[in-house]
Amino acid sequence: VRPMKRTLDGIKAFETARDSNTLINLKVAGNDSDTYADEIKKYISESRHSKDIEFMGPVSDIERLALMRETALILVTS
Repeated sequence: VRPMKRTLDGIKAFETARDSNTLINLKVAGNDSDTYADEIKKYISESRHSKDIEFMGPVSDIERLALMRETALILVTS
């Protein structure tokens, strides 16, 4: 989770999509120990869809691959 990856933009895009599709959820994986991560976590906690967004923090390569296998869509903004 870094500003150049535009995580916040991805979350906002998810919120717009979630407004019309109640079956989707979002998992955010990445660094959770800097100022930008704190901003992301705060935004998620205040989101109208906070119950549908999970900030997972850092994940191992094995966990990342498992997440990628079980998802229908991967959002990459950088």
